[in-house]
Amino acid sequence: MAEPIPNLLFKYLGKEGGIKTLENLTLMFSNPADLNDPFEFLPRLELSPHSRDDERTSKAKNQVRDYGRNSFIFCMTSKEHNVRMWDHYGDKHQGLMIQLDFGKTLAEHRGWILRVHYDSEVRFDPLDKSLETEEKPKRFRDIVTHKGEDWKPESEYRWILPAQNCYSMGQEKEPEQKGELRLLDKKMKAFLPIPAASILKVTVGYHCSESLLSTVLQLRARHHAPWLVAKAKLSLDRFTFEDEIITA
Repeated sequence: MAEPIPNLLFKYLGKEGGIKTLENLTLMFSNPADLNDPFEFLPRLELSPHSRDDERTSKAKNQVRDYGRNSFIFCMTSKEHNVRMWDHYGDKHQGLMIQLDFGKTLAEHRGWILRVHYDSEVRFDPLDKSLETEEKPKRFRDIVTHKGEDWKPESEYRWILPAQNCYSMGQEKEPEQKGELRLLDKKMKAFLPIPAASILKVTVGYHCSESLLSTVLQLRARHHAPWLVAKAKLSLDRFTFEDEIITA
């Protein structure tokens, strides 16, 4: 039986990306080919044992590119105040973390949230043309939700945004198209608007600047948002951070 999706999930962001997210109230989804794990979307390739390494690499890259035409991914975690994630994704503790509400405000998107599982070995065949049509969604789900064991401490969840649910600039938007496709630094990204109330809390990093905290408070006021605003502080008895709620 599949584990239920948590009502609260977290996203660590660098200073610049965090401000843009709060300012525009949009989430940026990435193409699978642009994720930071080179093993992403690379199931076992059924090639001849005599195939050259460059042939295997080429086929693997083509497979990632094919997936990327059909979907975009927003990565989150169930871990609040993960010290390593603050360092790696939170701009060395100078960025921020947002808490997203999938229990109420974003509940309609829960069906597109997938929990990542961690394995020591790749165990999937390619999503090839010979696969039965009804099997393709399950195979895609298997591939997108499995990563190497090195990533296990991240406790990752993935929000999948199908490309057909997005429109490009200059195109007429269909009612079911919630996201927008844009080129950013020569890479295609998908941007999805969210309500201000879908963010329950914004926590700035332990080493954040006063200007970042001030900007977060200003954006909360501009959007008339209900966010709690907090600053990460050191726990006195555990190797973790705690929230210092900002009441200004």
